[in-house]
Amino acid sequence: MNGTSVSGMRVLLTPENESKKSDQVEITSDVNGVARFSRVKPGRYYVEAVRLGVKVGPGTVIVSANGDADEIMIQWPLRPAYTVMTVAGRFQRHMFPKQNPIDGYVHPQVGPLAGAKLTLSRVDSEKQVETLATDADGNFAFHSVEPGAYLLHIDERPSESAYSIDDYLLVYVNPTNARADLRLQVDWTSCGITTAETQ
Repeated sequence: MNGTSVSGMRVLLTPENESKKSDQVEITSDVNGVARFSRVKPGRYYVEAVRLGVKVGPGTVIVSANGDADEIMIQWPLRPAYTVMTVAGRFQRHMFPKQNPIDGYVHPQVGPLAGAKLTLSRVDSEKQVETLATDADGNFAFHSVEPGAYLLHIDERPSESAYSIDDYLLVYVNPTNARADLRLQVDWTSCGITTAETQ
């Protein structure tokens, strides 16, 4: 997790063969963030790490009878990470209005990410801290958030003129950090969300 080991992470090893899905093995990472599988039958498996409902994985691994033990690195949650003093700020997004009657083209504009549901959860305990919605200008503020690592879930279901956003940011709260809050333009891509800083 951004270079930091995560203990208590659920790690799943699932056979690719549909008829053997019941042979899935699940273990939990130790205090060093390491999950060790032993006595795994030869075959092709899919590896993924799960925490707070977010699954990531390096993909398929092949286990052979004579193979050596290899370390597989898993970066979780594969989303942008920000270090802030407080979990507050303003989110914006691209808006796609109806077709322009003058030239016939759709001209996207940047507007507030209004009415988006934000859920803040601690990464270590997986405890949900608070859920709130951004205001009409895209502003939000979580109060009395202790230092640590958090997963911020962003869920927005806009009108037909815009695409929906359902994704995550990794947030580190550090009271001594120079960055006060989050002021981001949040946009959707085929690989998840992309963010750009705003003023």
